[in-house]
Amino acid sequence: MCSDYKMINSYCCKCTATVGFTEVSRSFSESIGSVTFTASLSNPSSTDIIVQVRDTQITATRGGVDYDSGPYTVTFTAGQTSASFNVPINDDNIFEANETFSLTIDPSSLPNRVTLSSSATLTATISDDDSPTVSFSTAIYRVGEDDGAVQLQLVLSNPSSTDITVQVSDTAVNATRGVDYTAGPYAVMFPAGQMSALFDITINDDNILERSETFTIDVDSSSLPTGVSVSSTSQATVAIDNDDSITVRFDQSTYSVNEDAGPSQLVLVLSNIASFPITVQVVSTDRTATGGDDYNSGPYTVTFPAEVTSMSFNVPIRDEMICEGNETFTLTIDSSLLPNNVGVADPGNTTVSIVDNEVCTVSFEQSAYSYDENNGPAQPVLVLSNPSSTDITVQVLSTDGTAIGGDDYNSGPYMVTFTAGQTSVSFNVGIINDNTLEANEDFTLTIDSSSILNNFRVGDPGSATVTIVNDDAITVTFSQSTYSFNEDAGPAQPVLVLSNPSSTDITVQEEVLIMILDHTLSQFLLET
Repeated sequence: MCSDYKMINSYCCKCTATVGFTEVSRSFSESIGSVTFTASLSNPSSTDIIVQVRDTQITATRGGVDYDSGPYTVTFTAGQTSASFNVPINDDNIFEANETFSLTIDPSSLPNRVTLSSSATLTATISDDDSPTVSFSTAIYRVGEDDGAVQLQLVLSNPSSTDITVQVSDTAVNATRGVDYTAGPYAVMFPAGQMSALFDITINDDNILERSETFTIDVDSSSLPTGVSVSSTSQATVAIDNDDSITVRFDQSTYSVNEDAGPSQLVLVLSNIASFPITVQVVSTDRTATGGDDYNSGPYTVTFPAEVTSMSFNVPIRDEMICEGNETFTLTIDSSLLPNNVGVADPGNTTVSIVDNEVCTVSFEQSAYSYDENNGPAQPVLVLSNPSSTDITVQVLSTDGTAIGGDDYNSGPYMVTFTAGQTSVSFNVGIINDNTLEANEDFTLTIDSSSILNNFRVGDPGSATVTIVNDDAITVTFSQSTYSFNEDAGPAQPVLVLSNPSSTDITVQEEVLIMILDHTLSQFLLET
């Protein structure tokens, strides 16, 4: 190798040599621990040659951050043309780009006759082996509807030497994008060195009763820089808990329905809409109306479809041909069966009045009655056009005609009661039997309209004439069978006698037959 110099025992005496690296670049993994570099001499030396290698930062950081800084000592022992040295590499967990530094043989460290070759500088590249994953800190986030926003946290498995920005997308489950929450995508940035990042999603507070609503959020893997991936928990669920409550009530506290008008239609009202169906149960309570007889008793089930605040329901009313007056029953919302967050407002119950449609009459069975004076009492009959569900008491008044109350009959008023379901009833009017000769006498009985309750009216005939037929017969006789009068004593005055008194004057015409034979009154022929 020494063309100009003589070789002695295979070593070059007074030769020159060059020193350099066996390679001008080298790449290795960050996890290698230590990397060995090799320098070479163009000619062997008879003595040890020691050179210094210095490092220069490019993107890697010396001083034990990315690698241990030099200078590094390289010793070529006598006769060797190759020598190696190690550079410790620091394996961190930071996600970063590949980093480089250079190694250069220090020319000032070279002995005489040794110079630098063209490969005296080597570029070393540390390949990053950290591949962080992005995930949510928890799989489920719960937020109250009135909280305003939900704060979510993304985490990196490793820090990064530079900022990392990821995109998060949303998918509605039963929440509505843009209505219940602000729709994505959402940009989330991890500043360099930080392993967690917070971001907020605005939650919209409405006044709608709804079940918990959910949407999912996912890390968009396509938005991640090279070397960053998503973990198995790259999706999270956000549950929005409802904070609204609503009430249900009747739209009015009383209802009135005609008995023959069909079912009674009632209305329930919600204070706010609900996003799901609301079922309400209404129970009935008898008052004067009877369930099963006057109306179809409850319970009644009323379902509000989603977003409907007013619902009507029917209560069948039974039309009976019975005079019963107006009747009532009560309907009450059963609070024990309402869903969560649904309460009862006022009025929570209502009274339903069934207006009786039967116009029932009470009248006399006939307009005239006749009774013998000695065959009392008189028993006139009152009749109802329809039966009554309850006892009905009617007052009957008397008015004297030719008969005198207290003398000829027992004067009123008379209280006449129809028991429930009865349509005909008689009552007694006492006839006073005297022995007075009199003409037939009469008085009038009248139904007192002011005494009739409910839907009853006075029908025809509302009064009746009662005739008392006289049963008394009287005889007219002389007080004695013979009279004696002096001829000069004036007119004879025989005496007539009635067997019973008369209520009117009685005139007797007489035909006198005088028997000259015995000068006595023989016979009177009498007539009225």
